[in-house]
Amino acid sequence: MRIEGELLGELDTLKNGINAMAISLSEYHLEMQQSIDQATSDLRETLEQLEIQNVELDIAKKNAQEAARVKSEFLANMSHELRTPLNGVIGFTRQMLKTELSSSQRDYLLTIEKSANNLLTIINDILDFSKLEAGKLLLENIPFDVQDMLDEVMRLLAPMAHEKGLELTLRTDARIPAGAVGDPLRIQQVLINLIGNAAKFTERGNIDVSIDLKQLHDETVELQLMVKDTGIGISERQQAQLFQAFRQADASISRRYGGTGLGLVITQKLVQQMGGDIGFTSRLHQGSSFWFTLQLTQTDLPVSQPLDIEPLVGRDILIVEPNARTREILRKRLSQVGLNVDTASGTHVLTDHRYHFALLCFDAGSMPALSEMQAAVSVCEHHAQSVVVCLPTTELEASEHLLKAGVRACIAKPIPQRKLLETLLGSPEPAPLPLPKPSTTQKAPYTVMTVDDNPANLKLITALLAERVEEVVTAHDGAKALSLAHQHAFDIILMDIQMPEMDGVTASQEIRKAGLNQQTPIVAVTAHAMPGERERLLDAGMDDYLTKPIEEAMLESTLSRWLHLDETAVSHHQAAPLPSPVNQDHNARHLDWQRALNQAAGKADLAKEMLDMLLASFTSVKKVVASALAGESETDSLWQAIHKLHGSCAYSGVPQLKRLCHELETQLKAGADIAAVEPELLELQDEITHIEQLAPQYLDNAQDC
Repeated sequence: MRIEGELLGELDTLKNGINAMAISLSEYHLEMQQSIDQATSDLRETLEQLEIQNVELDIAKKNAQEAARVKSEFLANMSHELRTPLNGVIGFTRQMLKTELSSSQRDYLLTIEKSANNLLTIINDILDFSKLEAGKLLLENIPFDVQDMLDEVMRLLAPMAHEKGLELTLRTDARIPAGAVGDPLRIQQVLINLIGNAAKFTERGNIDVSIDLKQLHDETVELQLMVKDTGIGISERQQAQLFQAFRQADASISRRYGGTGLGLVITQKLVQQMGGDIGFTSRLHQGSSFWFTLQLTQTDLPVSQPLDIEPLVGRDILIVEPNARTREILRKRLSQVGLNVDTASGTHVLTDHRYHFALLCFDAGSMPALSEMQAAVSVCEHHAQSVVVCLPTTELEASEHLLKAGVRACIAKPIPQRKLLETLLGSPEPAPLPLPKPSTTQKAPYTVMTVDDNPANLKLITALLAERVEEVVTAHDGAKALSLAHQHAFDIILMDIQMPEMDGVTASQEIRKAGLNQQTPIVAVTAHAMPGERERLLDAGMDDYLTKPIEEAMLESTLSRWLHLDETAVSHHQAAPLPSPVNQDHNARHLDWQRALNQAAGKADLAKEMLDMLLASFTSVKKVVASALAGESETDSLWQAIHKLHGSCAYSGVPQLKRLCHELETQLKAGADIAAVEPELLELQDEITHIEQLAPQYLDNAQDC
């Protein structure tokens, strides 16, 4: 409002002031209204943009879900396509190993088998990559021999290094316990990646692998493993990109050396999940050193057959090795055994001293001609009673000539500790552990049909079945299998799943309609290893499930489960009757003595000792479990007891107990409280009771089993 009219003096001044203030308020109100209108307009525009963004996000989400579906489908198909040929490679290699072979042929085949299994492991890692990213990849906790695990990695990667003329060395801290509990496969995977990278990016010089004991506290062992090379190195600018997925330090590397750039990411995640850390130091053109730490649990369980090295103590040995680092590693290793060691860089510097043994080594980077090698052997024979030659893996052909010329033994580099000691002790080279054999001494009187569209797979599974049953009928597709099922009754059918024209599930459903094989067990044999595949096939009507590559032990177990081969064998030999198959299968869930024997390399005394040790550990475990159920102990103490029991189960043939320990350990490690795992703890108590009741009959008759 405004004040109107004429006023005098101070009242007029007051009137003007009030009117001026009113005008100012009016202008401010108008300006504020304009601001509100502008803000409302801006907000409306923002809401419209958000609505558009929400639509775009919804579209992007659907695209991402579709991409994830396509990715899963691709992984499933890739799994099948890779596993199918691998099944033939691994299976026929194992069949060949059963025949008479020369030492070189056996070495070649063992390397093929190890490499194929390593490739299979990589395939499994790719399939589990999503679990790894989500932190859901479960690690094994099994006892293993640290030195044997390292030697196996070196044996696998030695050909890659030796083909490039590189010297590959392994130095192990003597203080490291022989046995540890952890996931040896994942540790090997990390080492294979780091050593493989070192070999890929190194043109000359050495790749030195070392393992040191950082800390030993109670039962916990902390190790540091390092891989050092003399390769191209990494610049400071490029180092920041190393642990990024699908990235190489240099874009040109992928063209020159190959690779996806994913290996170090998987390696880093695996190391972190195993409770360790990983890092590196590098300078351009001066090589790199990658290291990682591990937290393992020490174990007193026998993880390998001990060697009696007493006969070597005090003996004299000469090491002739041109590579300084390899020479020093061998000197320390053999000195720790108790040998008196002298070293030389070549035969030209030898003195007149006589030795019990001479270890003559040749460097991959400077291999002499065969005549020069034979001359060097002759020189060493003048100085030692026994000469052992160490050659790069690329020179196994030369080893055949040297062995024919009278050399005592040839060992491939890098030299495995156990094989070297066995050679010096004069023990024959140990044959590889036999593959599981059929439990029957003659073929069971059954007819089995196997169906597979891959000729190699069909041939392999036919060969495996022919060792176990009297008649094997083959079909190369679902339609042929259906035709045969209309003509013959079978005792069991092994059905491939992915086949052209008629897939395995459809063929099985049609066979069920045929009168002759309505009740015949049908086992799915598939290379698909995606989660849920087993459940899908069982829901579709299959009776059992086998994954390619086919393991003989799994095939044997499946046949025994459905055909009761053990019972058949006894009836053929007219021996004393065994318990009913139902009881056998039931008891084997708790205590499988045949599995215990296989895990003890067929040695009944060792299997008995392992079972005794497991039984002895039950007393403390039962106390901890009872205390946990009564609410008198913490989760940590329960986890430690279950963790230790899980490791003890690995070699005692107790599948059900091992499964329970794995489930409990996984849940407790994930943070579950005792109330959440109470059903499993009660089941664990029952399982321990079952084993205690079954054990005496096997321990009393261990020699007869």
